[in-house]
Amino acid sequence: MEKTVMNNLIDVLSKYLQLDGCGGGYGKELLISENATVVMGYSDDLIEFDGLTHGEFPCFDKTRRFEFEDGTKISIKYEDTGIWRIKITKTGSSDMCFSHCESEDDSVYSDVLIIRSRKKGKQDE
Repeated sequence: MEKTVMNNLIDVLSKYLQLDGCGGGYGKELLISENATVVMGYSDDLIEFDGLTHGEFPCFDKTRRFEFEDGTKISIKYEDTGIWRIKITKTGSSDMCFSHCESEDDSVYSDVLIIRSRKKGKQDE
């Protein structure tokens, strides 16, 4: 990921998410290391991956499932409440940080997962 894009992502996520709640700032450390993937919902029909894995994945009125190279498995769905929900269905071996969205009125209306692993499979799957 380009340095300026990563810096902007760090600024936005640090401002709007409780990254300090992830082990005393550990989420921010993961982002700064650039050895992590950030997963979050965007709009009402896209899932965004940035960092080690980069891409947009369409998701409208369904649950999408993804697996990471470390064995972590997640499911993501845009709920009727207007919030993207990420559920960790299997924990792998990599470090990760998870931020739970409290309200659809939040600036970032999505749960956010930061994980030190790549998505398994093709980038544009």
